[in-house]
Amino acid sequence: MPPAKRSLIPPRMLEAYQQTEYRVFGQAPLVLRVDSLSPELLSLHCHHGVNCSCLVTACNPHSCLQSDIWNRRAMERLEQLLRQQNRRWIEAEGYLPGGDWPAEPSRLVLGCPLAEAEQLGKRFQQNAVLWSGPDGVPQLILMR
Repeated sequence: MPPAKRSLIPPRMLEAYQQTEYRVFGQAPLVLRVDSLSPELLSLHCHHGVNCSCLVTACNPHSCLQSDIWNRRAMERLEQLLRQQNRRWIEAEGYLPGGDWPAEPSRLVLGCPLAEAEQLGKRFQQNAVLWSGPDGVPQLILMR
């Protein structure tokens, strides 16, 4: 078996991603946590007739803080791409309780297969995306 691939993401940053609350807004708000079953997410998937989703942001590429204006424009580019792909999404944010990092606007993209989630993360230069399949357990998918 080949050795596990090492991530370029610093361990403290990975730990922060693990502790982040991924808040999904909409008609029935919910909070996603890495590696924790979310019956609410399963219900949302069922309601929309999908079996997967990803939570992605375009803000702060590679976790380098950008201005609010820069982040707002990046999120507009993400939404434009999602519209071009006829994707449905729900507004969301990543929030680290007790952390010194501002909440990051995000989008929960419904019916987004893993390969497409990875493409979105790479396109917007993110360290990771949160992806969930039919089991309703959000997983941190590392880009680097």
